[in-house]
Amino acid sequence: MENTNNTNGTNNKKALYAIIAAAVIIILAIAAVIAVNIGGGGEDGNIVSETSSAGAETAAEERNDYTPVFMYFVSKNDEGYNEYMGMIDELKSEYEGDVTFNIVDVDEDPSAKENFPAEGNTPMLIMTNKSNDISAIEFKCSDKEKLAEDIENTLK
Repeated sequence: MENTNNTNGTNNKKALYAIIAAAVIIILAIAAVIAVNIGGGGEDGNIVSETSSAGAETAAEERNDYTPVFMYFVSKNDEGYNEYMGMIDELKSEYEGDVTFNIVDVDEDPSAKENFPAEGNTPMLIMTNKSNDISAIEFKCSDKEKLAEDIENTLK
């Protein structure tokens, strides 16, 4: 006859450890939510209701505080490199002051290939909007009309 008490004791300990781990995760999640909510407090540390008109206006202003960024990854090895770089210069002059242009040559900055899905996808656009969220990603795109449309959608 097997000793099932030892097996049951081991299973009970594993179940107890799993419950404790789950409880710790839940507590950490609650603490993170509380920290985020407290971080949105007013000058005196009290939580400010964003449903008030002043709070809603302040929240809207904070979201629209960023200048959109046109991050364009290029490679001198691409066919049509000179043509699309000329197109980028035209877009820069059209949207100067409204959009920040960040042109990244993946041949000169190899870390761009490690940090972004640019390898084999150039020219590639990553566009952020006024809330600093990614608003467009275009792979192998050198179509001026499409890129201008992405910019216009970001500025709305």
